[in-house]
Amino acid sequence: MSGQRPKNILIFTASYGQGHNRASEALSIAFQRMNADLQVSVIDFLAEAYPRLNSMAQSLYLRSIKSTPALYGQWYKQTNFLSSYPGLSRNVHRSLGREKMMEILDTHRADAIISTFPFPAGLLSELKGMGKLTIPIATVITDYVLHLQWVQPFTDHYFVATEWLKSSLTERGVHPSRIHVTGIPVHEQYSVTYDEEQLRKKYGLSPFLPTLLVMGGAYGNLPQIKKICRYLAAQTHPIQLLIICGKNRLLKTYLEEELKHSPHPIRLFGYVNQVHELMAVSDLIITKAGGLTVSESLAIGRPLLIYRPIPGQEKGNTEYLKKAGAAVSAENWQEFQAVITELLSDPEKIQKMGETARYLGRPHAARDIAQIILQQAAVPRMIHS
Repeated sequence: MSGQRPKNILIFTASYGQGHNRASEALSIAFQRMNADLQVSVIDFLAEAYPRLNSMAQSLYLRSIKSTPALYGQWYKQTNFLSSYPGLSRNVHRSLGREKMMEILDTHRADAIISTFPFPAGLLSELKGMGKLTIPIATVITDYVLHLQWVQPFTDHYFVATEWLKSSLTERGVHPSRIHVTGIPVHEQYSVTYDEEQLRKKYGLSPFLPTLLVMGGAYGNLPQIKKICRYLAAQTHPIQLLIICGKNRLLKTYLEEELKHSPHPIRLFGYVNQVHELMAVSDLIITKAGGLTVSESLAIGRPLLIYRPIPGQEKGNTEYLKKAGAAVSAENWQEFQAVITELLSDPEKIQKMGETARYLGRPHAARDIAQIILQQAAVPRMIHS
């Protein structure tokens, strides 16, 4: 880019779960790997525009997915339905955030903008339709199922996980040339081939036992995670366990005491930065079905057992994985017990699911998205109101 000022890339995210943030971080790193002169800013738009309201909404979101998942599922359906009325969306965007968005855009002077969350994507589309933006705006859909909040009339580029999602967008009127099937961006650590023997030594694991990784999520809120861990720790089948409790210190303390007499090797972790290593050394991942967790598992080629997926995007993600053959699911405790028994008695099935996962994985999605965006981020500039 000699003779030109460094390109300025703006990425909007949100902290509802950690998936949108992880995708945004992966993109930021990919851009900077391509050119150290790039200026990349990641902004949590709702936290920036409405910090108190956003904090309340996050708390409500976490409580609803933990305590009333069916209610969350209804909210997901209703917002999907209401998103088919563009006039309503315009009113929401006008009321919530247009001025703040203009302030941010004036400050950052971006050459291209990416959204990994629907709300800023809608705002940007609105501004572009009003003639206030001429730079490329892109949306990265961070799930394997389409919610209509993602679909906006003036978005230039959509980056999606699958051909099925591309078809879903074209059915909603999006021109195929605007849709790129890249996969969901994951950190470059998930594109590395690891020495599993060395990783087993690092974590004190036997090469002769199946390794099950229980991922509680950032807040340790996998449904019935205590019951799951107690059940696995009491298995008669020889196994070894890795358990990630996230930021839930009480859960980690509880499990340390509860599982200390288990006959199986067990390693407990809090919030960790080396999830990629724990995935790579595992044979099966027991987890929620968030879009980024799914994408990271596929990128590293590990099969999933998804327990009680939440109605909405988790259900959609789960159905995709099951149909593809990279995951199994359990809707209740009886099903979970049956699935564990089946999988532990059939290691070839676990291996086959893992091979399918690796085939579906898109470990270089962040790099591929960054390349396309940089090709577009050339001349157009923002028009001031």
